[in-house]
Amino acid sequence: MSGGVHRILQLCKRHAFVMPVFKSEGSGTVLDFFKFGPGGELLKHNVGHEWFLSNVVNTDHSVYPYWGGEQSTGNITEGITLAIDLTADDREVGIRISVYEDFSEHYRYMKDMSSGQLPFGLAEMRAEVGRCGVAEDTGDSRYFTPSHRTILRSCAFVRPIDSSQAFYQWQKRRKMWWRKFSASPGRFSVTDVQSVEEGQRAEICAEFPWGSQNVECVTLRGSAPFDKLDNARRQIFEARDGRKRVTPHVIESWTTLECAVFTFLCDSHDEVRLSGVPKEVMRFHRKLAPYKLSFSASSSCEFKLCTL
Repeated sequence: MSGGVHRILQLCKRHAFVMPVFKSEGSGTVLDFFKFGPGGELLKHNVGHEWFLSNVVNTDHSVYPYWGGEQSTGNITEGITLAIDLTADDREVGIRISVYEDFSEHYRYMKDMSSGQLPFGLAEMRAEVGRCGVAEDTGDSRYFTPSHRTILRSCAFVRPIDSSQAFYQWQKRRKMWWRKFSASPGRFSVTDVQSVEEGQRAEICAEFPWGSQNVECVTLRGSAPFDKLDNARRQIFEARDGRKRVTPHVIESWTTLECAVFTFLCDSHDEVRLSGVPKEVMRFHRKLAPYKLSFSASSSCEFKLCTL
């Protein structure tokens, strides 16, 4: 652990923000979860609320909240293709079909609410448990990937002709969201687009004194989630581009609430001098700050109070 992260964790513990909890695994330890104190719970609520406003409320197209349930696999678009993979045992196949049916029902409702016209989207916020790091990892990046985490995922279904432009606009919008609440906006940047198995991917990174950290992933999946479906199932997901029926292209972004909270904790850390003495402080954006302060000035003159 670098000195910077160690000091931040000490400050977080002192002010009841977060405390990491590890568990033994193999020959090492992994970060199991974050224990949030009062300040941390308030900060977590504010971060989640601002993410919801940005991805559901303040958007150019209709976005519908979606909960995949405990059986969800951690990927919205996997709900589209789960039912066609029959290589698992009978119980697993039953679970996958259940997830597929739940997602397709939600998709039909979402499409009907949008009159069948693209674009529209959905957003998911839910708890997930799974191993992110390796037990031998002792670096600072493990504090951004606890095993118990809350997935924040947004998914847009767009016209094929608009997908590339929408992909780059989405990268810009998500980068600006991180910068909006940062004490040092310049630390956030977007990586070059890379071709991966899922499609075209770009990552939003934060630069800290101890190195670069990926904080969010934006992926253009295109029509790939629908390509292996039979005609009957594919028609469920077709929507209209004007008068034409088309298979939508999928753009997806995801991060975790714990990663976002710890990122803003690290971002807010600063050292100032008060009366010549160095003091560690945390400078939060006013919309993320767990505690808000106001000043009340009393006056014996009623006229002065009225003119304020």
